[in-house]
Amino acid sequence: MTFIVTSLRPQDIVITADSRATIITDGKFTGVIDTFQKIFPVPDHPVVISHHGENDLGHKPLGEFVEGFITRLNTGNMTILEIADEFRHFAHPAVRACLQGLKNEDKPACAFLIAGFGADDRGPSVVELFWIIRDGSLVTEEKQWFPLSIITSGSGARQADSADLKRISDCSVKEVREYNDHLLDEAIAAPLEHNPVGGSKHEVVVTRERWEWALPPAKDRRIDN
Repeated sequence: MTFIVTSLRPQDIVITADSRATIITDGKFTGVIDTFQKIFPVPDHPVVISHHGENDLGHKPLGEFVEGFITRLNTGNMTILEIADEFRHFAHPAVRACLQGLKNEDKPACAFLIAGFGADDRGPSVVELFWIIRDGSLVTEEKQWFPLSIITSGSGARQADSADLKRISDCSVKEVREYNDHLLDEAIAAPLEHNPVGGSKHEVVVTRERWEWALPPAKDRRIDN
Protein backbone atom coordinates (compact mmCIF):
# COMPACT_ATOMS: atom_id res chain seq x y z
CA MET A 1 0.00 0.00 0.00
CA THR A 2 2.42 2.50 -1.35
CA PHE A 3 3.47 4.59 -4.30
CA ILE A 4 7.17 5.04 -5.09
CA VAL A 5 8.49 6.88 -8.15
CA THR A 6 12.11 6.22 -9.12
CA SER A 7 13.46 8.41 -11.93
CA LEU A 8 16.68 6.85 -13.18
CA ARG A 9 19.06 8.90 -15.32
CA PRO A 10 22.74 8.37 -16.22
CA GLN A 11 23.88 11.05 -13.78
CA ASP A 12 21.41 10.65 -10.91
CA ILE A 13 18.40 8.92 -9.39
CA VAL A 14 15.46 10.69 -7.76
CA ILE A 15 13.33 8.48 -5.50
CA THR A 16 10.05 9.78 -4.08
CA ALA A 17 7.59 7.91 -1.85
CA ASP A 18 4.41 8.57 0.05
CA SER A 19 4.30 7.82 3.77
CA ARG A 20 1.08 5.83 4.21
CA ALA A 21 0.98 2.32 5.63
CA THR A 22 -2.49 0.77 5.65
CA ILE A 23 -3.41 -1.32 8.70
CA ILE A 24 -5.43 -4.46 7.94
CA THR A 25 -6.76 -6.58 10.79
CA ASP A 26 -8.45 -9.92 10.00
CA GLY A 27 -8.76 -8.86 6.39
CA LYS A 28 -10.45 -5.53 7.20
CA PHE A 29 -9.21 -1.94 7.03
CA THR A 30 -8.68 -0.55 10.55
CA GLY A 31 -6.49 2.52 10.07
CA VAL A 32 -3.34 3.99 8.62
CA ILE A 33 0.09 5.17 9.65
CA ASP A 34 0.62 8.37 7.69
CA THR A 35 4.28 9.00 8.46
CA PHE A 36 5.83 5.65 7.56
CA GLN A 37 9.37 5.66 6.15
CA LYS A 38 9.81 3.64 2.94
CA ILE A 39 13.17 4.94 1.65
CA PHE A 40 16.39 3.87 3.41
CA PRO A 41 19.74 5.26 2.19
CA VAL A 42 22.90 3.28 2.91
CA PRO A 43 25.27 5.47 4.96
CA ASP A 44 28.41 6.67 3.16
CA HIS A 45 27.47 4.97 -0.14
CA PRO A 46 25.37 6.08 -3.16
CA VAL A 47 22.90 3.24 -2.63
CA VAL A 48 19.27 3.38 -1.46
CA ILE A 49 16.80 0.65 -0.49
CA SER A 50 13.07 1.34 -0.81
CA HIS A 51 10.08 -0.83 0.04
CA HIS A 52 6.46 -1.40 -0.86
CA GLY A 53 3.97 -4.04 0.20
CA GLU A 54 3.66 -6.02 3.42
CA ASN A 55 5.99 -4.67 6.07
CA ASP A 56 5.69 -6.87 9.16
CA LEU A 57 9.03 -8.59 8.62
CA GLY A 58 10.78 -10.49 11.37
CA HIS A 59 8.42 -8.87 13.91
CA LYS A 60 10.51 -5.70 13.69
CA PRO A 61 9.82 -2.16 12.51
CA LEU A 62 10.66 -1.94 8.82
CA GLY A 63 13.52 0.48 9.40
CA GLU A 64 15.09 -1.82 11.95
CA PHE A 65 14.76 -4.77 9.58
CA VAL A 66 16.50 -2.92 6.74
CA GLU A 67 19.15 -1.59 9.11
CA GLY A 68 19.94 -5.18 10.08
CA PHE A 69 20.96 -5.75 6.48
CA ILE A 70 22.82 -2.48 5.99
CA THR A 71 25.03 -2.97 9.04
CA ARG A 72 26.38 -6.27 7.68
CA LEU A 73 26.87 -5.07 4.12
CA ASN A 74 30.27 -4.36 2.56
CA THR A 75 28.70 -1.99 0.04
CA GLY A 76 31.88 -0.42 -1.26
CA ASN A 77 32.98 -3.63 -3.01
CA MET A 78 29.68 -4.65 -4.63
CA THR A 79 27.63 -3.93 -7.72
CA ILE A 80 23.93 -3.11 -7.40
CA LEU A 81 23.06 -6.59 -8.66
CA GLU A 82 25.35 -8.18 -6.06
CA ILE A 83 23.78 -6.08 -3.30
CA ALA A 84 20.36 -7.25 -4.49
CA ASP A 85 21.51 -10.87 -4.38
CA GLU A 86 22.68 -10.40 -0.78
CA PHE A 87 19.43 -8.70 0.18
CA ARG A 88 17.32 -11.48 -1.34
CA HIS A 89 19.17 -14.05 0.77
CA PHE A 90 18.78 -11.86 3.87
CA ALA A 91 15.10 -11.00 3.47
CA HIS A 92 13.60 -14.19 2.06
CA PRO A 93 12.92 -16.08 5.33
CA ALA A 94 11.16 -13.09 6.93
CA VAL A 95 9.19 -12.23 3.79
CA ARG A 96 8.12 -15.86 3.32
CA ALA A 97 6.91 -16.11 6.93
CA CYS A 98 5.04 -12.81 6.64
CA LEU A 99 3.23 -13.59 3.39
CA GLN A 100 2.41 -17.20 4.23
CA GLY A 101 0.92 -16.02 7.53
CA LEU A 102 -1.61 -13.70 5.83
CA LYS A 103 -4.50 -16.10 5.36
CA ASN A 104 -7.21 -13.46 4.87
CA GLU A 105 -5.56 -11.34 2.17
CA ASP A 106 -5.73 -11.78 -1.59
CA LYS A 107 -2.30 -12.17 -3.19
CA PRO A 108 -0.22 -10.54 -0.43
CA ALA A 109 3.07 -9.18 -1.73
CA CYS A 110 6.30 -7.55 -0.61
CA ALA A 111 9.01 -5.84 -2.62
CA PHE A 112 12.30 -4.00 -2.20
CA LEU A 113 14.12 -1.83 -4.73
CA ILE A 114 17.90 -1.52 -4.59
CA ALA A 115 18.96 1.65 -6.42
CA GLY A 116 22.24 3.44 -6.86
CA PHE A 117 25.77 3.43 -8.20
CA GLY A 118 27.54 0.18 -7.34
CA ALA A 119 31.26 -0.52 -7.32
CA ASP A 120 32.55 -1.24 -10.85
CA ASP A 121 29.12 -0.45 -12.35
CA ARG A 122 29.39 1.74 -15.44
CA GLY A 123 26.31 3.66 -14.41
CA PRO A 124 23.35 3.56 -12.04
CA SER A 125 20.71 0.85 -12.00
CA VAL A 126 17.68 -0.29 -10.04
CA VAL A 127 16.84 -3.88 -9.09
CA GLU A 128 13.42 -4.83 -7.72
CA LEU A 129 13.03 -7.98 -5.63
CA PHE A 130 9.38 -9.04 -5.49
CA TRP A 131 7.57 -11.77 -3.53
CA ILE A 132 3.87 -12.68 -3.91
CA ILE A 133 1.51 -15.50 -2.95
CA ARG A 134 -0.24 -16.80 -6.08
CA ASP A 135 -2.60 -19.78 -5.95
CA GLY A 136 -1.18 -20.74 -2.57
CA SER A 137 2.46 -20.71 -3.72
CA LEU A 138 5.18 -18.20 -2.93
CA VAL A 139 6.54 -16.72 -6.16
CA THR A 140 9.64 -14.56 -6.42
CA GLU A 141 10.48 -12.21 -9.26
CA GLU A 142 13.34 -9.87 -10.16
CA LYS A 143 13.55 -6.90 -12.52
CA GLN A 144 16.43 -4.59 -13.38
CA TRP A 145 16.35 -1.15 -14.99
CA PHE A 146 18.99 1.11 -16.48
CA PRO A 147 18.80 4.76 -17.60
CA LEU A 148 16.62 6.25 -18.93
CA SER A 149 13.74 4.84 -16.85
CA ILE A 150 10.87 5.85 -14.62
CA ILE A 151 9.87 3.03 -12.26
CA THR A 152 6.45 3.36 -10.60
CA SER A 153 6.04 0.86 -7.78
CA GLY A 154 3.34 -0.13 -5.34
CA SER A 155 -0.42 -0.42 -5.42
CA GLY A 156 -0.79 3.33 -5.95
CA ALA A 157 0.91 3.25 -9.35
CA ARG A 158 -2.43 2.75 -11.12
CA GLN A 159 -3.75 5.95 -9.53
CA ALA A 160 -1.38 8.24 -11.48
CA ASP A 161 -0.81 8.99 -15.14
CA SER A 162 1.56 6.79 -17.12
CA ALA A 163 5.17 7.90 -16.73
CA ASP A 164 6.58 10.14 -19.46
CA LEU A 165 10.33 9.84 -20.05
CA LYS A 166 10.37 13.23 -21.76
CA ARG A 167 9.67 14.80 -18.37
CA ILE A 168 13.03 13.68 -16.97
CA SER A 169 15.28 13.76 -20.04
CA ASP A 170 17.59 16.79 -20.38
CA CYS A 171 16.08 18.33 -17.27
CA SER A 172 17.45 19.74 -14.04
CA VAL A 173 17.20 17.75 -10.82
CA LYS A 174 14.62 20.28 -9.66
CA GLU A 175 12.44 19.51 -12.69
CA VAL A 176 12.75 15.76 -12.12
CA ARG A 177 11.76 16.21 -8.49
CA GLU A 178 8.76 18.28 -9.56
CA TYR A 179 7.64 15.54 -11.94
CA ASN A 180 8.01 12.82 -9.31
CA ASP A 181 6.02 15.00 -6.92
CA HIS A 182 3.33 15.51 -9.57
CA LEU A 183 2.83 11.75 -9.96
CA LEU A 184 2.66 11.30 -6.18
CA ASP A 185 0.16 14.14 -5.87
CA GLU A 186 -2.09 12.51 -8.47
CA ALA A 187 -2.13 9.24 -6.55
CA ILE A 188 -2.68 10.95 -3.20
CA ALA A 189 -5.63 12.91 -4.62
CA ALA A 190 -7.38 9.84 -6.06
CA PRO A 191 -11.01 9.74 -4.81
CA LEU A 192 -10.93 6.38 -3.03
CA GLU A 193 -12.64 5.43 0.23
CA HIS A 194 -9.42 3.96 1.60
CA ASN A 195 -6.66 5.45 -0.50
CA PRO A 196 -3.51 3.32 -0.08
CA VAL A 197 -1.39 6.39 -0.92
CA GLY A 198 -1.23 9.32 1.46
CA GLY A 199 0.52 11.22 4.18
CA SER A 200 3.51 13.30 3.17
CA LYS A 201 6.29 12.72 0.65
CA HIS A 202 9.90 11.84 1.39
CA GLU A 203 12.50 12.02 -1.32
CA VAL A 204 16.18 11.33 -1.89
CA VAL A 205 18.56 12.28 -4.72
CA VAL A 206 21.45 9.91 -5.49
CA THR A 207 24.55 10.75 -7.53
CA ARG A 208 27.74 8.76 -8.01
CA GLU A 209 29.34 10.63 -5.12
CA ARG A 210 26.55 10.51 -2.51
CA TRP A 211 22.88 10.54 -1.63
CA GLU A 212 21.06 13.49 -0.09
CA TRP A 213 17.59 13.90 1.37
CA ALA A 214 15.54 16.39 -0.66
CA LEU A 215 12.55 15.75 1.61
CA PRO A 216 13.42 13.87 4.81
CA PRO A 217 10.93 11.36 6.28
CA ALA A 218 8.63 12.34 9.11
CA LYS A 219 8.13 10.51 12.39
CA ASP A 220 5.62 7.67 12.70
CA ARG A 221 2.08 8.54 13.70
CA ARG A 222 -0.91 6.19 13.59
CA ILE A 223 -4.39 7.32 12.53
CA ASP A 224 -7.11 4.83 13.44
CA ASN A 225 -10.29 4.31 11.50
